[in-house]
Amino acid sequence: MLMLTTLSASYSCPNDAEVTVDAVGDNSLSATVAGSAEEWLVFVRKAGDTSRNYSKVTNGKIEATGLDSRTDYEIGVTKACEPGDTAAVKIVTVTTTGGDCGMPQDVEVVADKFSATATWTGEASAYNVRYRLNGTGQWAEEQVTANSIVVSGLESSTTYELAVQSVCSKAEGDTSAFTKPVTFTTLAETCLPPENVAVVAEAETAVVTWEGEADKYEVGCAPAGGEETFVIAEGTTTTIAGLIPETEYKVRVRAICAVGDTSRWSQAVAFATEAMPECVTPYDLTVSDLAPDSATLSWSADAGNQSWNLRWRASSVTSWTNVEGLEATSYLLTGFTPNTLYIWSVQAACDRGRTSAWVVQNRFTTPLADGIGDMGIDDISVFVKGRTLNIVNPSGCTISGVSLYNAAGQAIGVYSVNTAENVFIPLSAGGTIIVKVYGEKLSKTVQVAVTGK
Repeated sequence: MLMLTTLSASYSCPNDAEVTVDAVGDNSLSATVAGSAEEWLVFVRKAGDTSRNYSKVTNGKIEATGLDSRTDYEIGVTKACEPGDTAAVKIVTVTTTGGDCGMPQDVEVVADKFSATATWTGEASAYNVRYRLNGTGQWAEEQVTANSIVVSGLESSTTYELAVQSVCSKAEGDTSAFTKPVTFTTLAETCLPPENVAVVAEAETAVVTWEGEADKYEVGCAPAGGEETFVIAEGTTTTIAGLIPETEYKVRVRAICAVGDTSRWSQAVAFATEAMPECVTPYDLTVSDLAPDSATLSWSADAGNQSWNLRWRASSVTSWTNVEGLEATSYLLTGFTPNTLYIWSVQAACDRGRTSAWVVQNRFTTPLADGIGDMGIDDISVFVKGRTLNIVNPSGCTISGVSLYNAAGQAIGVYSVNTAENVFIPLSAGGTIIVKVYGEKLSKTVQVAVTGK
């Protein structure tokens, strides 16, 4: 195994050239190269060009003519150590001169309340613009490549002076003198900025308020490091929507007094949106109006819930029946089977597709169907077969109880059955008995004879 703990590299053909620029003219340059090589490979090209047209220099003197004035050039120098082995190229940048650098002409300034636009004529590659309060000694200076500039951050109703200088090339000192200062006075401030800007933020909205005398305002809002968006507000408050939860923002406001007449921006106010509120799970599940085949299911819910999903099933099955998009906190559910245990639960649906957890399941048992009624009482048949009392209930009415009496009217058996099925009761004594079948509302009495063994 080979392990490398340190990796270093050295040039087999180092370049120790030292290039000195001796003279630079409008269309020529001269330089001297010194170092360990007896022969140097040299090229002169415009800055940005990638060509390398080498020529050999043996006396250390580099001469180039026919160059363009006021242009950046690169002097490249390398050497050959072995056939096919050259050193890295050393580059020196030079800018040719161009005679007199003409001063800008026709400088004009148009002032606004807090800024001024200056224009001039000239053919320089760049311009230095300086300005200051009239009569003071401290200049502020900016450089532009266009023949105009907008100077901002000025005070209203204030006198300033401004001058411009041509920058004809990158060569040191290749500039004109500054023009004679132009004096100008900014306009008076007639549209005052709003004050006391305040923000109350939620997860996705922010209410911005301020104080001011204008009828209309522009509000700018931007996330940290993001693009600013603007809204126009009537009055002194507005709501900014579509914000991102748990995000830092800045907001600023300016008055719009008339078309083209706006105030300065207020100081930016920083704020952060809140976390998205929880989609609250419903609670207090209740069951009312419980019937053998239906029930009214109700629950309490948070104000932020928009709709609800309900699911239910009999305890004997595993699959749920779902009812989605309920707009009220109660629901009449039908289709139950009497005397059956059911399980149900509710889930809240909120904005942005969010849902809550399902609430803890609630249980209820449907009651038995109504007792023997007008229709079912005629269907019930009572007879004895093989010492067994048969009560046949084809209509499925609820039979709550059965009483047996002897011929003298004495009770010989009382049975509580509470069923919608057929009823079978074994008999021990023979003879004539009276059978009374009870429901919740009606009853049926039948006399039968018990014979046989």
